[in-house]
Amino acid sequence: MGREKPQKVKLLILEGILRSETDPEHPMKTEDLCKKLGDMGITCDRRVLARDIEILKSFGFDIRRKYVAHSYAYFMEGSTFKIAELKIIVDALQAATFLPESLTDELVGRIADLGGVYKNELLEDGIVSFNLRKHTNEDVYENVAALESAIKKKSKAMFNYFDLNEKKKRIYRKDGDFYTVEPIVLIYHEDLYYLVAYSSKYKNYTTYRIDRMENVTVIDEPVTKVAERKILNPANVTKQTFKMFGGVPCKVTLTFPIELLGAVYDKFGESIKVTRTEDICTIKVTVQLSPTFYGWIFQFAGKMRIVEPDEVIVEYREMCRKVLENI
Repeated sequence: MGREKPQKVKLLILEGILRSETDPEHPMKTEDLCKKLGDMGITCDRRVLARDIEILKSFGFDIRRKYVAHSYAYFMEGSTFKIAELKIIVDALQAATFLPESLTDELVGRIADLGGVYKNELLEDGIVSFNLRKHTNEDVYENVAALESAIKKKSKAMFNYFDLNEKKKRIYRKDGDFYTVEPIVLIYHEDLYYLVAYSSKYKNYTTYRIDRMENVTVIDEPVTKVAERKILNPANVTKQTFKMFGGVPCKVTLTFPIELLGAVYDKFGESIKVTRTEDICTIKVTVQLSPTFYGWIFQFAGKMRIVEPDEVIVEYREMCRKVLENI
């Protein structure tokens, strides 16, 4: 009688073992499965195991079999992440600057739980090293949830926005008054999370760091028709902006030596049209003019040139002049 109850739930236990302890990289041999069930007080042999697995497969469980070291081994496909996939997620969480340490540790632990018996393998120090610059705003979850709700409802949102001084104290912009914005899209860019909103005042996009927001609230007021029409492709936003500093959109022509083509692809994507004359490349792109755009050009030490329009060339020269004056 002591073994009767486990026998009744054998299929559930077998499914649990396959789900939590196997994957394509970690199949479990027939004899090991039988032994594990036996250790739980469940009688099982090769013939019975094969029949039980066929029953589970008939109920939709994607259980596969492969030949390993002169023996059949089983694993469950598709029900769990691969260890390599989970490692990528864990590494991304650790690198995400906007997540404070406490929330990072909590999320990493929950993701690692998906690895079942391979949890320790996931949490071991890997070969990837991060320059962790974690921020301290514990409200990022609530901020994201509220802004997602506003975007789905096509409603306005309000929040306080702050910077940090040398003592890590929050200094609120607009003397602590609320910002009221028309949310368009959330973008994760260079380890930070941003809200892109439409500004009716400036008739342009504005960007805000979500880890610099406080008291985010959805307002029961619809966004304007202009904002509603601003359906954004997040990829286009990250191509046009530099360090997510917004500015006036402008089409510019840039020339540069072939050696900088990799950096250009990294910024604007590999689908960008490039023309080449000998070792000089030319592109035409729409960017949002800002000091960070000019800083991106400047980092190439004269190898990247703005060809047109003239007003952008003049503005860039003026910025360079001011830099030289302060050296």
